[in-house]
Amino acid sequence: MTLRLKIALTLAAGLIGLAGCTAQRNLMPDYGRSVRQDIVAQTANPDARYERDVPPAADGMRSTQAQTRYVQDKVRQPSGSTTSDVAGSGGGGGGGE
Repeated sequence: MTLRLKIALTLAAGLIGLAGCTAQRNLMPDYGRSVRQDIVAQTANPDARYERDVPPAADGMRSTQAQTRYVQDKVRQPSGSTTSDVAGSGGGGGGGE
């Protein structure tokens, strides 16, 4: 094999390989939309404006007392409910033999 033939074959192989890099891809028009939406959702807006005119109702005294109990580790435990308190009586057949 002559040197010119080797150069020509190498050049042809390189051009064929390079042609794959320029092929157009048929991507959907919304390709990447979910990533952009996630980025927007996770970006904090320091100048956030809220539509609510009236602030949410809160009792400052109760909030202060709750915070004080929390700091002093004297938090009131909520009254527990069990399934028998909620469900009432009922027979429910178990799927046995």
